[in-house]
Amino acid sequence: MPSTRRRPLPPATSAFSGFRSPAEVIVVAVRWYLRYNLVPYRDVEELLHERGIEVDHVTVCRWVQRLTPLLIDAARFIRAPPGTRTPNPRIKSGEVPISAYVLRHHSVPFSVAL
Repeated sequence: MPSTRRRPLPPATSAFSGFRSPAEVIVVAVRWYLRYNLVPYRDVEELLHERGIEVDHVTVCRWVQRLTPLLIDAARFIRAPPGTRTPNPRIKSGEVPISAYVLRHHSVPFSVAL
């Protein structure tokens, strides 16, 4: 006679399991913290509050501590190795990019539409 006991569920494989907020909100908050060097977690809390998302700064701290290593590992495969330069697909050969600084602070003998 087969056993009627239920097998336990396998552990959740998602890094976002256990959080109440959607994964998109969590990733955006952690990315803002890491990318824009927002030292106090309250800055991220304020940015999310401006967008209608109520989150405590302690929650943001937990997200950052738990997900930063995962985001770094994910980005490691996307980045080019040091010393290599990837060509910009938006610049065609023969074109020279002109920075906004040059356009603002130096006289350019031709007109450039921005």
